Amino acid sequence: MAIKEKYPDFLLLYQIGDFFEMFFEDAQRGSGLLDIVLTKKHDIPMCGIPVHSLDNYLERLVRKGVMVAICEQIEDAYGKRRNSPIKREVTRLVTPGTLTEDKFLETRKHNFLMAITKNGSDPTVLGLSWVDLSTGEFKTSPSKISLLSTDLARLSPNEILCPLNVTETKDINTILNGYYVTIWPQKDFCPIKGKQFLTKLFGVESSRNIKPVGDQNFTDEELSSCNAVLEYISYTQKGKMPKLSEPERFFAKTIMFIDAVTRRSLELTTTQFGEKKGSVLEELDCTVTPMGARLLSSRLTSPLTSSLEIQRRLDLVEYFYGHSVFREKLRSMMRACHDLERCLQRLTLGRGGPRDLAAIASTLTEMSHIKEEVIHYNELNPQKLPELLETILKKLEASASLKDLVSLLERALVDDPPANITFGDFITEGYCPQLDEQRKLKLHGQKYLEDLTVQYQTKYGLPFRLRHSPSSGYVVTLSPSNHKLVDTQHFKNSRSYKGAMAYKTIDILELEVKVDKAVFAVKQREEEIFAELCSETMKRY
Repeated sequence: MAIKEKYPDFLLLYQIGDFFEMFFEDAQRGSGLLDIVLTKKHDIPMCGIPVHSLDNYLERLVRKGVMVAICEQIEDAYGKRRNSPIKREVTRLVTPGTLTEDKFLETRKHNFLMAITKNGSDPTVLGLSWVDLSTGEFKTSPSKISLLSTDLARLSPNEILCPLNVTETKDINTILNGYYVTIWPQKDFCPIKGKQFLTKLFGVESSRNIKPVGDQNFTDEELSSCNAVLEYISYTQKGKMPKLSEPERFFAKTIMFIDAVTRRSLELTTTQFGEKKGSVLEELDCTVTPMGARLLSSRLTSPLTSSLEIQRRLDLVEYFYGHSVFREKLRSMMRACHDLERCLQRLTLGRGGPRDLAAIASTLTEMSHIKEEVIHYNELNPQKLPELLETILKKLEASASLKDLVSLLERALVDDPPANITFGDFITEGYCPQLDEQRKLKLHGQKYLEDLTVQYQTKYGLPFRLRHSPSSGYVVTLSPSNHKLVDTQHFKNSRSYKGAMAYKTIDILELEVKVDKAVFAVKQREEEIFAELCSETMKRY
């Protein structure tokens, strides 16, 4: 109850063993949203979902715009002291604007969290800041009430933070209709705190300086909205801050002004019926990577007005148009690239897994191959490269310096690692001798239990079967019809399963302790190695 009182607006998922449970009003709400059975215990409404299915149920809640608080067991049941309660705490708050998992996100679209604040003396003056937590993009912009609908239509934020005085402004409240709005404390919309937070994050005193024009400064409204976004991220991620780019001011004058009504009529990203099919983006999008798709969407919704920048892009288009075979070869190579931005962001938030590390390694390798292919092709067909392609080559040079990281990850990880570390067995044999030895002990212990089960079958002439569950540990089972034939002095009834009776013996208990120790040691060492690999990866990010 104390935890629920801290998060009254969130649906609380409380881990108890292998299940996340919901109680009281949350249970009634959760059972309806997820179509699961609502039960009662001591007149307390409750329902639950399996821990291993959390992502599937979480996806359904996210799609319905539900904010979720996840309260997890933060210590292993094996590692805790006997009879002491298992420690639990809220490890994450899930909201529409703070998602990072691929299954919750549209691969080809940004997921923006935005904050809006207004000037104290001139309420028509606004400050906007927006972050894509899944990629690290961080931008700000001064605005006005008269321009707000245009800004929102261009960015299409998934969640908007506002202080109460902003939502109480009639004109703004009308514009915000249809967007997911979260009321956030006024005290966090503070320019002084914003400057301090930016200084802390990026290690520079000149947090008022912005890109791309160094002699411009953030307005107080921009700094206020920056602080609100950063405080909200810290709050929802329980103190873990993702890797963010330094905030960059978006200059409206550098792009074509398209108001919300015109944008809707042009059907740039969706049709007037909200469908992607039939939109301009859907017709143009032939990109082969998620990063390219998001960049195309961003550029289509913000057309340039600078003739110089437009010409630079056209030079690149002309180059690849005239080298079609080379273009198609590069596209084929780029198809092997994973979503590097989102893989890295998940790791910074402690939400990544072995599969993310493998994706990073294979993408860095492919980037290096692409760089070599461009250089090789230009040597065979010498000509001055477009300026933008030269810029891209310089950036690809950085990936070449990461060969040691790629080598480390390839040596450490199996060919097809799982998405989550809880599945285990993702470190290659031979990478860590200590882990190899612990795995042998684990396998031997399990083999001894299997052999013991065969001995029981032979000795008692009964069809015993070995079974394991996190709650009961190792047991041997029989059908209820054989229960009367069991030596109850030796076989102690443990529990009943559907269609089976479960038993423990002294021999099983002794072997179980050894196996559990080996299993725990393997799990612990794998997690340590994973943390080391993440650390090495993030040092270079």
